[in-house]
Amino acid sequence: MKNIDLENKDIFSKETKQALVSNKNVILYYHYLNNSFPELSDAVKPGDKLFRDDIEKNAFLDKNEWCTLEEFVSIVEKAINMTDNFDLPKIVGALLTQYQKEYKLQEFKDAAKLTLKAFFFGPNELFRHISFFNHIFNQTKDIEFISGGNGECVIKIKFKNKVNPVYDYVSEKHIEGMIFSILDLYKLENGNCFSPLKEYDLIQLIKYRFSDLKGNYREEKNCFYLNDDLIAIKVNLFKDKKNGLYFGKHQNFLNNENIWGWKIIKNVYMNDRYLVLKENEIYNAPYFITRITWDKQNFLKIISNLSQAKLGKISPLGKGYVKLIEERQKKEKEKIRIRLERQKLEKDYHQLLLKDYIHPQFIKRAKIGPIQFANISATNIFIDINNSTSLRTSFGNERFRMSRNILLKIIKKCLHEAAGEWAWINKIMGDGCYIVLGAYNYFRETQDNDHIGQSVKFARKLQEQILLLQKRDDAIFHNFSIRIGMESGTTELGEIYEKDATQNTEAEINFGSIRFFDTDGHSVNIAKRIESVSKSIVKKAERKNQGGIFIGPNIMTYLSEYNNQISFEKINLEKYNLFIKDYLDIKEIGEIKIFKNN
Repeated sequence: MKNIDLENKDIFSKETKQALVSNKNVILYYHYLNNSFPELSDAVKPGDKLFRDDIEKNAFLDKNEWCTLEEFVSIVEKAINMTDNFDLPKIVGALLTQYQKEYKLQEFKDAAKLTLKAFFFGPNELFRHISFFNHIFNQTKDIEFISGGNGECVIKIKFKNKVNPVYDYVSEKHIEGMIFSILDLYKLENGNCFSPLKEYDLIQLIKYRFSDLKGNYREEKNCFYLNDDLIAIKVNLFKDKKNGLYFGKHQNFLNNENIWGWKIIKNVYMNDRYLVLKENEIYNAPYFITRITWDKQNFLKIISNLSQAKLGKISPLGKGYVKLIEERQKKEKEKIRIRLERQKLEKDYHQLLLKDYIHPQFIKRAKIGPIQFANISATNIFIDINNSTSLRTSFGNERFRMSRNILLKIIKKCLHEAAGEWAWINKIMGDGCYIVLGAYNYFRETQDNDHIGQSVKFARKLQEQILLLQKRDDAIFHNFSIRIGMESGTTELGEIYEKDATQNTEAEINFGSIRFFDTDGHSVNIAKRIESVSKSIVKKAERKNQGGIFIGPNIMTYLSEYNNQISFEKINLEKYNLFIKDYLDIKEIGEIKIFKNN
C-alpha cells in the first residue's frame, strides 16, 4: 500500500490540518492493533509503533485530550500501512460499542437496551443522538439526524468551514463502521449504509487519496474518464420540496448555475481490491447524505424474542407492548409477501417489454438518468393492415386477434433477420405498428445510413412471408394484406415525462415513474403520411393485392445513389389527386415492387 504524503500537498489549508480530533479515536486504533495483530509484536507492541516514543504515546492515549487532524491522519496512515488494509478505518469504527471501558460508554449501551423508548423505536432512537456523540470525538464536521422510520434513517454530514473533506477521508469509513456498531447492538446483521451524496472533490480525491489508481483521469464534455473508461457524468441536483435539502435527486447536467455533482456510473476498484468509487454516488455535493437501512421484519423478530425471554419480569404495560410487537410482526410479514408478489409480477412484465421492444444499451443508459433527446439518422416505418375493420367483421374478434398475433411474430422474425438486435418496435396499435431502425446512431458521433438498407430488406422479407402464407392457401391470411410506409431522415429520439424533466426529479432513477422513450421529427410525420396516402393509391388503382411498400423522397435518393440493385417505381401523387401535407411540398413517393400482379 502506497503511503500518501500529505505533507507536501499545498491544497490543504492550515485550518484543515489544525482541526481538532479527540484522542479517543487514536485509542481505538491502538487497542485494535494490539488485540488483533499479535503476530506484529516483536520487542514492541503493534500499537506502540504508531508513536515515536513513550512521551508521544502517553500524550495520545490521554482520552481527555485532543490532537490535530494532521496528527490523526498521520497515525491512521501508519496503521493502514502496518495492516495493509485500506478499509481499516471502517473496521476500527465498528469497535465503538466494544471498547466501552476505554470510552465510558457502558452506560450508553445499557441505556440502549433498557430504555423503553430506544427499545420501541430501535436504532433510530440512537441515531437521533448521533450529533452529540460526534462532538465527543471530533470538531472537524457536524452530523445531523434528518429523518427516520421503521427500518431506515437518513443523516447529513457537513464538514466545517475551511476543513477539506479529502484530507479527512479516513473519517467517512470510521463513521460507517460506527453506524454498523449501533446496528450490532440490536443484532441486525443485514444492515446497509449508502451515501448518495459526498462532499469530496472528485479530482482531489483521486489525486491525493486514491493515488494507487492506475491511469490518467480527465474531464471532457460533462463526462469524467479514467483512462478510456467513462466512470462519471455531470448532473444537476434538486432540493427536496419538504425540507429544502439535497438528497440525491438529480437530472442530466444543464448548467453551472444550479448545484451540480459527478455521478459515478461504474464501480471503480483500487489495486483490484478496494471499492473506492461506488455506482450511483454523487461527488462534489454540498454535503454528505447517508441512508441507513435494516430489515424491519428481522428487527421485530429480534425484539419479540428478547421480550418473550424476559416475559416473566415485564410489567403489564410491557406485556401489552410485546403483543403489539407480535401484531406488527404479522402485519409486516403480510406486507412483505404482497410486495414480493407484486415485484415479481412487475419484474416479469418489465423484462418482457424490455426484451421485446428496447435495446439493452438504452436500458443501461436509462438507469443512469433521463435519455436526453438527440437528433439521429433513422428510418421510420409504419405498418397497417388493409381493411382491418372489414376483416375483423368477417373473421370475428378471436380469429382477427390470432392473425394479428401471427403477424407480430412474423414482423419480429423479419426485423431480427434484417437489422439484428437494434430493430425497435416503438408502438403496437390496434391494426398496425410503428418501427424505428437506426437507433444505434444515438450512441455514435458519426451517423451512418445503413438502417435504410436494413429497412428495405425488412419490408421485402415481411411482404414475401405473407405472400408465402397466401400461396399455401392459409385460411387466416387468404385475404390479408399490409401497407408499409417508410421514410428516413433526422429523427429526435429520447425520453419524455408526465412532467417536464426539470420538475420531475424522480423519473431518472425510478422505473415506476411514467417514462416514455419516444421519437419525434419531420421524417416520422412523413412516414406516417406516406402509409396513410398509400391506402388511397391501392384503392384507386383497383389492385388485386392491396398491400405494398411505399417510400419517401430520402429513401428514393439513397436507393438511386447507393443501392441500384433494389428498384422502385415513382408515383405521381397528383395523378391520383392526392397530396402529402408538408412544407417541402412532396409530389412524388416511391414503391418497391414485389408483387407481379400489382
